[in-house]
Amino acid sequence: MTNIPAEDRAKPVPPLLQILGGLGLLPFYACAMAEQFGFIHHTIIALNLMVIYGAVVLSFAGAQCWGLAVHAADSKLRTLLYCWGVVPTLLAAVALGIPTAFGLLLLLVAFFGQTLMDYHLAHHHPSLFPFWLLKLRRALALAVLIALGLGLMQNQ
Repeated sequence: MTNIPAEDRAKPVPPLLQILGGLGLLPFYACAMAEQFGFIHHTIIALNLMVIYGAVVLSFAGAQCWGLAVHAADSKLRTLLYCWGVVPTLLAAVALGIPTAFGLLLLLVAFFGQTLMDYHLAHHHPSLFPFWLLKLRRALALAVLIALGLGLMQNQ
């Protein structure tokens, strides 16, 4: 594993991206809390919406790998990124077609898998995937995993 220089670790996440990322979490938590606040009378509707939104976000996270692949100098890395970029979208499609609880669980596993890929990229290819991006995506992924876990608990 490559040691990330202290100056790279110290670079902050751009504030605009923190705000936009936080806004992107709102639908997850709105779905997770919809019944408690009386917005929806049937939990399954909110949880289905969470699966749909989660599938969209997961596809976006995977698609970013294609954007990184365009800038990758190494052909092996470029191939890995192009191939990996499709995996989250395929998993998202499966999540949409299976029962809600399994869809939530699949999304949870897939977001965790995407986070592992993010760690790999940040530590082995820091010029392509800066550490501040890992900090942002790690925080967002943790929040998504918590929301999906709340959804799973409500589905019982």
